[in-house]
Amino acid sequence: MFWQRRNRMDRLLLVFLFNLPEAAVLIFNGLSFFHLPILRQWKQLLIASVTLAFWVFVLDSFGVDYYLKISLFILFLIFLFWIVLGYSIKTAILMGITSASLMVIFELVISSVYARIGIDMGQFSSFSPTRIFYSWIYLVSLLSVGIFIRTINWNLGDLLHTKGRHYDHYLGLIIVFVFLTLGLLLLLNASSIVTNIPSYEIAKETEDLPVYQFLALVFSGCTTFFVWKYIKAKIAHVEKETEAPYLDYLNDLALNTSKIRHDAHNQYTAIKNLISLGTKEEALQYINSLIDQAEEIAQGFQDVHSKPLAALLMGKKSECASKSIEFEFHLSPNAGQLLGWKDIDMVTVFSNLLDNAIRATIEVEHPKIIIKWGVEGNEEVVSIENTGPTIQAEDFQHLFELGFTRYGGQGVGLPVVHATVKKYYGTIKVYSQEGITRFTVTVPVIKRLL
Repeated sequence: MFWQRRNRMDRLLLVFLFNLPEAAVLIFNGLSFFHLPILRQWKQLLIASVTLAFWVFVLDSFGVDYYLKISLFILFLIFLFWIVLGYSIKTAILMGITSASLMVIFELVISSVYARIGIDMGQFSSFSPTRIFYSWIYLVSLLSVGIFIRTINWNLGDLLHTKGRHYDHYLGLIIVFVFLTLGLLLLLNASSIVTNIPSYEIAKETEDLPVYQFLALVFSGCTTFFVWKYIKAKIAHVEKETEAPYLDYLNDLALNTSKIRHDAHNQYTAIKNLISLGTKEEALQYINSLIDQAEEIAQGFQDVHSKPLAALLMGKKSECASKSIEFEFHLSPNAGQLLGWKDIDMVTVFSNLLDNAIRATIEVEHPKIIIKWGVEGNEEVVSIENTGPTIQAEDFQHLFELGFTRYGGQGVGLPVVHATVKKYYGTIKVYSQEGITRFTVTVPVIKRLL
């Protein structure tokens, strides 16, 4: 009776000295993968940790097979993330699988290291201070992963909230099945690595081993399938989204053409009426004013070598004039004017950057856009600066991501600009402080051959 009570006390001590800390670390790691707060719901976390620790105690008390124990452990961990901590079932599944798979990996690695350096693994089957010491080394190593994940601000939850990028859901499934496959493979080989017993000898003693081998094969097949679906969906998404800026440009061109036709009709009507009233001098003055206005809009763009780009810049200047936005264009005579670039690429870069600048300036009292195009050393530099709201610091790292937008658009313009500039071995930098935002494109100078 004394030894039974002693054995029961040892198991309870093991719960508080190892199972409970391990449960807390596993839940901490699961939350860390999603960069979720810890202290805000500390009561629920404490309840989940205690519940998980005693669940392990129950499984150990009934002598559940190791493989079945791991399966039940993962299911219960998912249950705690879902019911106790209140996260969605999709998030809970990802949390439970990633955290538990990480645990299995570290158990294997630490056990293998202990076996290699000659530590008797038999002492882990009974309660002792040595076991607690070596177990805590494993816990500290496991905890360091969660701390590292939090330090680099990596968030697996971004795969679940993709703002319409459905292909990223496949990436989340890929990660899940990779962890499942890796965890199963490690489980199947852990005993042979730690005990140096050949796998076929273990297979003779373990009737359930073929089941787990079959599951590992199924999970590998699922991983391959979702990789194929991800690549296919990603290609389809990119093809669709990269068409958007060109379609927008064509729509703007059609709209501007219709506007020019409407304005021209009004101007011709006014001139016709002035002539019919016999006021030829007034008609002549009106015509001259129209010519002066057209020359003012075209002023500064005569030296632009690319005619499509010159036409774009004149159109944007006219648009700014209609919206009372001050527009300045400074072209250095030394500028190579992006020699070697295709006209469509130049139009793509300028149109997208100017569209963003125009949208931003609408929100300020004194809107202004300044374009500077020149040479600095061996680099050609184009900067487009505008007044407007300052870009938030947390948005900087997402500016050139496909699908990210600050103005309710499709989030395609800046990624296309970045890809275009990169194609010509250039760089693009962003400055935004105190109501001034500037996009600066820098490319290597290419000299003309005379």
